[in-house]
Amino acid sequence: MILTHRKPSTITVGGFVLDQNGHELVANFFGPIFIHFTKGIRFEVSLLLVYKTFNLTTLGRLIIGSEDLTSVRWSAFAVRSLILGSSLENQVALVTGAGRGIGRAIAISMAEEGATVAVTGRNVHRLENVVGKIEAAGGRAAAWQMDVSNETSVAGSVAKIINQCGKIDILVNSAAIIHSETPVWQTPIAEWDEEMSINLRGTFMCCHYVLPQMVERHQGIVINIGSSSGTIPEDMSGAYGATKWGVIGYTTALAKSVRHHGVSVNGLNPGWVDTDMTAGSLPADAGPEWTNPEDIARAALFLAAHAPADMTGQFINLFAANDHSGHAPSPL
Repeated sequence: MILTHRKPSTITVGGFVLDQNGHELVANFFGPIFIHFTKGIRFEVSLLLVYKTFNLTTLGRLIIGSEDLTSVRWSAFAVRSLILGSSLENQVALVTGAGRGIGRAIAISMAEEGATVAVTGRNVHRLENVVGKIEAAGGRAAAWQMDVSNETSVAGSVAKIINQCGKIDILVNSAAIIHSETPVWQTPIAEWDEEMSINLRGTFMCCHYVLPQMVERHQGIVINIGSSSGTIPEDMSGAYGATKWGVIGYTTALAKSVRHHGVSVNGLNPGWVDTDMTAGSLPADAGPEWTNPEDIARAALFLAAHAPADMTGQFINLFAANDHSGHAPSPL
């Protein structure tokens, strides 16, 4: 169907229904950009922009195709890419811990921007679900089972990804675990070792095996996920906080060491994020100190595609100025 030949009363794009009968709606087919349509006016303007800029017949098939839409999410990616461009086109991103939570959101966000994403983690079923979601929307991704605490697994997976994709432009170290809250002085040694192995040593290991080809090409972006727990002393979950303090320190040192090799290394410090890791912790009256993985993904996308050229060794704090719970820290 060509848009100028027929105007249906509703059009479904990216899972949202755009109504031309006077209702104010929000469409999400521009990814993180939300466009409000009131009484069809701005909706018509948007179609006019598309009509004047692109081949109408082709775009008509992408957006509508017929009243019985297929590949709706793919259409959403296609329209966004055609109109806004893809800031990560021809880039290859490796995201650890991408099966759920923040890593999952970042993998999907980068795929939306045109990147080919290596979706890595330990749970193959979760990884395949993420890849399926990306591919159904027209993106490019592949699942790679990789345990960041295992050097053989990291070295082998990175080598295979580079062999298949030709390079890794962006590395996002998101894999992390946290054990139930325990006073720091009572932290079991086994829990301490496991969190250090995944959260801190895993970040180091992925950088160790990915960075050489970035340095060789004089181009690359590393994004390490820290935490508000790495900036504010806590008396509980001490192992987790210690790993994140370590990630922040390692990130700033690594940035200094590869700055003159064309590689930028930055990080994000989320506060409370509604993920599996914080399951059961979200209060019924949760305030603005709680955010979602998609918010963190937008910040990661900024670092990957829009940060100033010489921004390196920096962390973006994604929590309130006083602390991540919205209350001033108690005296020691």
